[in-house]
Amino acid sequence: DEDGIKRSLPFCIEDVAFCDGGIESSPIYWPDETESGYYAYRKISTLNQSELHIIPEFVIFNGGDASVRITVKRCSDFTIEAGKIAVAKRTSKDLGLTISVAFEKNGHTYASAPIQVEKIGMKIVMVRSAEGSPIGNLAIQTILGAKDSRF
Repeated sequence: DEDGIKRSLPFCIEDVAFCDGGIESSPIYWPDETESGYYAYRKISTLNQSELHIIPEFVIFNGGDASVRITVKRCSDFTIEAGKIAVAKRTSKDLGLTISVAFEKNGHTYASAPIQVEKIGMKIVMVRSAEGSPIGNLAIQTILGAKDSRF
């Protein structure tokens, strides 16, 4: 839009699921009827009233002790500090979410191979030095989200 806001298709609050977020959340669609990557859920707040919560599809948590650089294939890259989360968005429903993780340690840069993370479960990916030598593995776990995300 010319005002810098992208609007979704209109939806009725009554059509949004009552739940605690996560996988049961209702998708929000763009005007062309594609999924926006955002979801909604409702919670009862008081008698005859409910709260509407909007959450992203994915958040990434950095459980390490240093900041990491996340690259989302065909989309963007961003830094996540240790112990923090950031929103990750896939470019299309058909492409899934493919990320790679890079970090620096002792003056050297290390990066993982790209890995698809939209399916639930644990994935192990090889980490290599900037020169291409394997230096270890990185565990990436995808779990169901809750109040903060769908996954």
